[in-house]
Amino acid sequence: RGLEPFEQMAKATYVSKPTRDRPCPMNKCEEIPRGGCEHVLPGGNPGLPQGYVVRKVIRIEDSEKWVKYAEAREAIKNARGDQYGKWAEKAEPGLLTSQVVEDH
Repeated sequence: RGLEPFEQMAKATYVSKPTRDRPCPMNKCEEIPRGGCEHVLPGGNPGLPQGYVVRKVIRIEDSEKWVKYAEAREAIKNARGDQYGKWAEKAEPGLLTSQVVEDH
């Protein structure tokens, strides 16, 4: 299996969408318009990255922080009652990671 699940996750979550926070790679556009400058549009020069490449995956584990996270998540779940998790069903577009997580 190796990197395959992570490669699938990267592929499933990549969205070709230019944004204002991406600087002009040509240093020609002083003000970046909404939706990105002409150099980072799909088909532009040099354009947008076309995806991600997973080179290495490193496992970092902090069991104390995980326990705190799990406890906080449970507290939120209990406080929200029946509404917990309903936002994920309504997310538009749907959560891009869901199918990859289910597959692995």
